[in-house]
Amino acid sequence: MLRPFGAFILMVIISMKNEKMLEEIIQKVCDENETNLYDWVLKGNLGNQTLVVFITQNENVSLADCQNISGKLSDELDMRDVFDSQYTLEVSSPGLSRKLTKFKHFVGAVGEVVSIKYLNGYDNLKNVKGKLKSANEDILLVCDRNKDVKINYQKIKKATTIFKWSSKSSNKMKNK
Repeated sequence: MLRPFGAFILMVIISMKNEKMLEEIIQKVCDENETNLYDWVLKGNLGNQTLVVFITQNENVSLADCQNISGKLSDELDMRDVFDSQYTLEVSSPGLSRKLTKFKHFVGAVGEVVSIKYLNGYDNLKNVKGKLKSANEDILLVCDRNKDVKINYQKIKKATTIFKWSSKSSNKMKNK
C-alpha cells in the first residue's frame, strides 16, 4: 500500500531536479546577455505550461531586451529538451510594483515604499505599508506612519513594492 506514496515522492524529486536545471538555464541565458534574473514561475499543467521569466537591468528593460532573452532562452530550452510537451514562454520586467518573494528582492527594495502582509507574534495577519529601511536574513524594518515596524522575514505572507507617480516620474515618461 505504500507503493503509490513512494511513486509520488519520486515524482517530486524529479520535478525539483528539473526546476533546478530550469533555473540554471534561465540564469545562464540572462548572465550571457548582461541581464539580471529577477524571478521566474512555471504555471499550468503538463501539456499546457507557461514559463514566465522576469528580468531587470541597470537601465529600464525594453521590449527588445525581452524579445532577445525570449528568443535565446527558447532556443536553449528547446535544445536541452527541458519540456516534454508544448509550452509558452513569457519574458517581461517585474513591473513598477514588484512582488517581493526572495530575500534578494527585499535587499533590492530598501529605500522603496512597500506593502507587507505578515503574521505577528500572536499569528495574527497584519498589514504594514511604508518605506523599507533595512533588510537582513531575520528582520525587515519598515517605517509606517513615522513608526518603525520590525517584521520577521519568515513570517511574511505577501509583499510588494508600491510605485507612486510623481511629477518627476510623469515628466520622465513624457520625455521618452
